[in-house]
Amino acid sequence: MSNSEKIVETKDEIKAEGKAEGIVKQKRTTVSMEAFLDAHEESNSYDDLAKELGITRASAYARSLQYRNRGVNLKKFPRKKKGGTIKQDANAYLAKKREQQESV
Repeated sequence: MSNSEKIVETKDEIKAEGKAEGIVKQKRTTVSMEAFLDAHEESNSYDDLAKELGITRASAYARSLQYRNRGVNLKKFPRKKKGGTIKQDANAYLAKKREQQESV
């Protein structure tokens, strides 16, 4: 592994290298309150909101939560369904399998 490919994992290794090779800092995106509120009202999910503002989904969710905790009446996005299709697919598979076993 060459020097440019070395991954720095700890602060001590960074100090030993003399520079922070392998570490990529993300640039912070500043979004005004008005821009956030406008985008929130136009969006249908946290994913849409994050994409519109150029921030992460987690940041969009956290900022929405902060505003709600301060009394701002933001609309609520529908929750994502967790495993609904997996559950349906699994149950359909098991039903088909049981049908085949009964017909044998």
